[in-house]
Amino acid sequence: MRYFLPLLLPLLLLCGLASGQHLIRGRVLDSAGAPLPFAQVQLYRPEGRSPVAFTQSNPKGLFTLKVKDPGTYRLEVRSLGHAEHLQEVLLGNVPEVQLGSIQLRAHYEEIHAVQVLGERPVVRKGDSLIYRVEAFAKGNEKSIGEVMNKMPGLKVESDGSVSYQGKPVERMMVGGADLFGRGYGVLTNNLNPNSVKEVQVLENFEENRLLKRMRSTSERVAINLEMKDGAGQVVGSLDGSYGYRYMHRANVSLVGVKHGQQWSFLANSNTVGETPVQSWANPQGLNDIGSGEELKLQIPKPFRLEPVTSTQGSNAPLSAARRRRNLSHMLGFGTVLTPSRHLQLKANLVGQKEDDKYTSSYISQVQIASLSFARNEQSQKESGNYTAAGRLTLDWAAHDRADLRYEGGYSFRQGRSNGWNDEQENRLSERSFSRWQRMDHTLLYTQSLDSAGLIRGGFEWQSQWLKADYSAWISGTTPRGLVGAQGLAASYPQTMHTGKTLWLYLAPIIRGFTGDARLGGLYLQQQLRASGNFSQGGLSELRQLDLFAGGSVSYRREPFMVKVGLLGHTVRQELQTGISTGIPSTRLNFLEPRVSFTLTNALHYALLQFSRNSTTTTLLDVLPETVVTSYRGTRQGATSFRLHHGNTYQAYYSYGNILSRAVLQAQLYYNHSSRPIATSDVVTASRTTTYIITGRRSSTLYAMVNADYFVGRLNTNFRFAVSGQRSRYTQYVNGLQIPLTNDHLSAEISLRTNFRSVFDINIGADWRTNRLQSSAVQLRHSTSAYVDLEFTFGPVLWTTTVDRMEPGVLKGNPNAVYFLDSKVQWSLLKKRLTLYADGQNLLNTKTYTYYSVGNLEAAHLQYDIAPLRVMLGVRWQL
Repeated sequence: MRYFLPLLLPLLLLCGLASGQHLIRGRVLDSAGAPLPFAQVQLYRPEGRSPVAFTQSNPKGLFTLKVKDPGTYRLEVRSLGHAEHLQEVLLGNVPEVQLGSIQLRAHYEEIHAVQVLGERPVVRKGDSLIYRVEAFAKGNEKSIGEVMNKMPGLKVESDGSVSYQGKPVERMMVGGADLFGRGYGVLTNNLNPNSVKEVQVLENFEENRLLKRMRSTSERVAINLEMKDGAGQVVGSLDGSYGYRYMHRANVSLVGVKHGQQWSFLANSNTVGETPVQSWANPQGLNDIGSGEELKLQIPKPFRLEPVTSTQGSNAPLSAARRRRNLSHMLGFGTVLTPSRHLQLKANLVGQKEDDKYTSSYISQVQIASLSFARNEQSQKESGNYTAAGRLTLDWAAHDRADLRYEGGYSFRQGRSNGWNDEQENRLSERSFSRWQRMDHTLLYTQSLDSAGLIRGGFEWQSQWLKADYSAWISGTTPRGLVGAQGLAASYPQTMHTGKTLWLYLAPIIRGFTGDARLGGLYLQQQLRASGNFSQGGLSELRQLDLFAGGSVSYRREPFMVKVGLLGHTVRQELQTGISTGIPSTRLNFLEPRVSFTLTNALHYALLQFSRNSTTTTLLDVLPETVVTSYRGTRQGATSFRLHHGNTYQAYYSYGNILSRAVLQAQLYYNHSSRPIATSDVVTASRTTTYIITGRRSSTLYAMVNADYFVGRLNTNFRFAVSGQRSRYTQYVNGLQIPLTNDHLSAEISLRTNFRSVFDINIGADWRTNRLQSSAVQLRHSTSAYVDLEFTFGPVLWTTTVDRMEPGVLKGNPNAVYFLDSKVQWSLLKKRLTLYADGQNLLNTKTYTYYSVGNLEAAHLQYDIAPLRVMLGVRWQL
């Protein structure tokens, strides 16, 4: 570690310097004395009209204003539903002024016969960008995520995670309460949009109040969902439908906000292909505890064995509603309690059960030098999965300059699958079982040193347990891959314990300069006890200790910032196994530099960055014993510890005039991995053909452009996206060197227009191609087009969607599939009650054919499609 100490000295010298800024702090309370989040706080000179400083109160009601010059100022505090507060502030030659608690009294005005014309769909207030939900909703959306995906600058992934202007959204709050932490996907995918009034994007977001004092600007983004009818209410919806072939969908989404308590309840049950929860967020732990500083020492997960019949059917390139025959149930509950101004408790629970059934066929022809073989298989798979997770977070403001946080959680996932695979009248059956559990605890302490900076750090512990069993057998006597008459059995129970500590010092900002220093360590213990008829058995254990130190220095002169960082590691690994390996204890030393240049203002954001990211081998990489990966193959690690690293070059630009609904994003990314992966995959492709795949050297070049533009005169919104990726790598198969180049190109365009609130049309198309250059050129391209039509006749809304998909087209072999969905809904009782009829896959297409391109083979896959669905339903809006 003595080599890393010189890195810290220039940063630590900043501790004794003062920032030269004056701080004004206070707390906003509502009429009941509860913290009032998102109140607008502005500071003016006595006769001024433009604020010299402005901010908004955080979820705990706290705010901080930074002022350069002493003097007399006028403070204005505003919040919807409350009377305005005015106060004179005398700022002397002191570093900080405490205003204490500012309590706003309730104030509502009854408005009669007001007609609002041309209300803007997007407005900006300080660091907040506010989208009006009614301006983007069509009326038939099932979740708030579907509406957010239509808002300029926002993108919602299938798992419910959201990005804003290319930046990941870290939190999604409801009425100022963070109910689900980073696992907010359950909220995005299930909360009914009719309950939400505004989507508020919070720029320069910092969760910790002391960190917010240190850094007034941040790269972090959060979202707050402002519910209808204000606080002190329970809002939400009850939605249920039932129909043809006993199909059903039921959804309950309720949110309550009252004084110091907020809660949400979400429930879903369906057979229409919906996955209520697609992601289970990892604990935050000690990741991202600085102000936009990333130090993510990834904690690996245990090795899992996946049956071939599972991957063939479930990986169809279709939406879940098109390909799934499922039965899913989900319950989620979250609550935030604030018993005092110093203590906040957050808890959430989520549980889910899913059953799935897939059917598919697989046809391919492979040629590797003189080796060749063919596959012609029909597969079917049934699976059942149980998932549950619970988290508890306690935030304690010990005093004005210290915070303490505890975060703990437990996650559980259990799954079973049964499948069969027919080839040439020879049936192979597979069965798998897995049970994974994780328990984690984190203690995080934050101490403000006032003008000397801030110290933040703590301890994190994770334990994971996995039981993974796999078996396969054949109906006849002809072997299939590794499976002979005796069958194949493999069991891989694993245990993993991880401890981490990290301490971070943030220096104050002095004439545009600032920096940080960090010190920590990561301990990993991973155990695997293999058994089965392809394993020699016994216990294998890998222990690893990673000590690291480093920091960064940055200089900001608006609108530019330059940042240089360096992190040094010394890693010690030790392997113990029942098989003699001859691997001694090994120590690796390496550096990870990072350099970035950014330009930021109200409309533009540009980034140029270079970084090196390094990883070391895990137990599976070095285990000399053969590990079964499926009935087709095995894997064996190399008998040496290695370091893998990649050099990444990135250029990114975004233009975001959200108020005029014009957005542009462009990115260029290049990554080169110079060290090969030291593992061998042995593939038993057929009864007579086996080949070995070893290390790769890879490089990837990626470019993309996205744009979103609104034409006000035509009331029309245009969106388009273009992206391309080229990957180069060398694959060694049976000692034969095969250089490969893989190209992916895609383009998308959509147009949405509205005619006098009666007719709404949304049309779009996309085109994708995949070209793999090896000994022979393999080219596939996919196209799709869609039309969404919406007609409004008073209280009746009719929407129809037509999709045309031509997947994996081979030249001269057209392969178009059409889908038709339609929905009619009738709103009653001031839109509180809605009756609807919903039809999906009305053309009743039964199969879907796809041509895929892999590293060594081109495959023809055919998937069964979900059946026709016609349902009648009712929705009640609270």
